[in-house]
Amino acid sequence: DYRFMADHCDYCLIPGAAPTKNQTSAAPLIKLSFCAGCRVVVYCSKPCQTSAWPEHKGECKGLGKCKGELETMI
Repeated sequence: DYRFMADHCDYCLIPGAAPTKNQTSAAPLIKLSFCAGCRVVVYCSKPCQTSAWPEHKGECKGLGKCKGELETMI
């Protein structure tokens, strides 16, 4: 689910505030940041993004290309 990806760090799964103007969480624990490459996956910290990169690297470009399709699925 695309919404799950924007509400939790892709690496450690900690819930947080998705970096969008349509935020639904009243009291987010942590601000999440989008991957600069695909702008689909979010991370809670630079260490999580760095740790996730070896696995995310292969999907990053593909997710970026289909981002528009993912947004229409929500």
